[in-house]
Amino acid sequence: MESLATCSKFHGYPQDNGHTFLTEFESFSTLHGLSEFNLTDKRMLAAFHLHLKGPALTWYNSLSDESKSDWKSVRILFKEKYVNLCGHGANALMHSEIFQNLTLSSGQSLEDFYCQIYEKGKLLAKPEHEMLSKFISGLPEQMSFFVRAGMPPDMQNALASAKMAEAYGYRKHDDSVNAAGFFKNKSRDNRRTADDRNSWVSDLREQIRELSEIVNEQKEMKSDKISPDLEYSAAASSEISEMKDQIHTLTSLLSGMNVQSKP
Repeated sequence: MESLATCSKFHGYPQDNGHTFLTEFESFSTLHGLSEFNLTDKRMLAAFHLHLKGPALTWYNSLSDESKSDWKSVRILFKEKYVNLCGHGANALMHSEIFQNLTLSSGQSLEDFYCQIYEKGKLLAKPEHEMLSKFISGLPEQMSFFVRAGMPPDMQNALASAKMAEAYGYRKHDDSVNAAGFFKNKSRDNRRTADDRNSWVSDLREQIRELSEIVNEQKEMKSDKISPDLEYSAAASSEISEMKDQIHTLTSLLSGMNVQSKP
């Protein structure tokens, strides 16, 4: 049993829960018999000291020898520092800021998020309705709307409603929403590119049609010319030849575009 009976360390950081640690430590002490044989203070204080790290250990070491003479005094001082945050200006403000910024992360379970809200809310002595409101607002948008629409009377009902929303597929975090928006915009860009290409193809076809008409007109004018003017005839033939080359170039370009556009 002793190998399973462990107690987590307490660092005293804003995200650490002093109430949870103290409850766990006292259960650990009872299980290991630290309160027997009238050795409560020495054994409890020694075990408590060994379970403190970081800022919490610095705080403990800064206490006077008189304050550390018995467990009861240390327990009271610890609760004033890390548990009873009401009226603790800086600490209360820091924990309150953390509470307000809590949101359900993409890989986090609903139960874990629920416990976060509940523990931090209890630490700040938040009423039930504030914790309920924070739990709902910390959910992804669609899930939050689903839970709020059900008007849950307490956090337990809100958790059950959130799990139902998750089962229905309403748990969509910002990353997935942004990804969907990206592909939607990409599709729109592709459609715009296709529209531009179609417009260009239409312009090419129109140019080919106009050039073909001009070539036909030039041929008719050449055949209808009564007086044989060699200079004019040569110039007309040259223009017709250039137009034919342009038609050939445009037609080749158009054919190449049609081939590329095929899947």
